[in-house]
Amino acid sequence: MAFSLVLDATNAGRKRSHWQVGGVQWQRDRLTYGGPTYAFQCEVHTLRHTASPSWTLLYVMETWWDEGRKSVVRDNRWGRLLAGRKAEVLAWFRKQSDR
Repeated sequence: MAFSLVLDATNAGRKRSHWQVGGVQWQRDRLTYGGPTYAFQCEVHTLRHTASPSWTLLYVMETWWDEGRKSVVRDNRWGRLLAGRKAEVLAWFRKQSDR
């Protein structure tokens, strides 16, 4: 998936919570919980392209594990365009993936 390719190429190890790539301001917020019988992690990514054509994308990566994090019981990814045109976002990801 283009999103993961660009994310991994621009923030290896996901150590940064804010960075810029290809004219896009990228912000990552992470929530993690580990309890006695389950654990989950939710990463919320907000991408803002402020130059024309402007757009904003919200992308969420949610993972749930069983007791002791032995196996993933749910792995969900979804995105929502908050502003702008889908074609512009897809073109941006294609351009970044080709680099």
